[in-house]
Amino acid sequence: MSSLSVPRPIRRPRKILYVLVILAVLYWFGVRHGLGMEREEPLPLGFAPARGHRSRPRTMNFARNGLANLLPVKKGTPEHPFYELMERAEENWRMILHRQSKTLPAAVKEYKRRYGIDPPAGFDLWFQYAQANNVKLVDEFDLMMRDVLAHHALDPKTYVNRSQVIHNQPFTYTLDVTNEGVKVSGPRATNPRPKKLAAMIEGFAKAFPPGFKVHISGSDHDVSSVVLGKDQRKRAMEHVRRGERELCAPQGTLR
Repeated sequence: MSSLSVPRPIRRPRKILYVLVILAVLYWFGVRHGLGMEREEPLPLGFAPARGHRSRPRTMNFARNGLANLLPVKKGTPEHPFYELMERAEENWRMILHRQSKTLPAAVKEYKRRYGIDPPAGFDLWFQYAQANNVKLVDEFDLMMRDVLAHHALDPKTYVNRSQVIHNQPFTYTLDVTNEGVKVSGPRATNPRPKKLAAMIEGFAKAFPPGFKVHISGSDHDVSSVVLGKDQRKRAMEHVRRGERELCAPQGTLR
């Protein structure tokens, strides 16, 4: 009769030790990530604190050039930086609205301060129209003026000549604008771009004074026919700052 083998004893102490280690690790991770701690409800989209008040610690650092860097996350602050970006955007928007000119003299002063030239003729009528139609931003034209100001370095005769050159070119359209409306003509008159531009102008054409008339010839291409180089822009802006005009040679053809 063969003897029965004796089973190996179960090493309970070692298994219990493993279980305790696993539980300790889980507990440590739970405490580290706030498991079981009471948390505030997530903030709704569009939330922003009152001006001058911040209800949560900052998660981002904003540089002067507009770049934002994430700050080290502190224990117990699981906030996403998206909320801070939203707060900063809404606060900037409130500040922009607050600083808009409320009167015509203030608007004229701000225009001169920003762009170094007098406002165009009819600026008073435009401001009156803006106030009557509750236009929110009456001073914010920096992006547009970046492109427009360089043209002030050219003599008006240069513009007249260039308008005559491109008139009725195969890629152009012409808008005749009066206080009665807008008429579109030219080879590209039926294309969407001049039609949309005319429709936009129609919305405020009646605000033009009696006898107002302007002749605009434009290109229907996706990009402009002329790209201004950095050195050319610099020279043009120097002319603008000095109040000078540069008369360019007449151009008879376009390529």
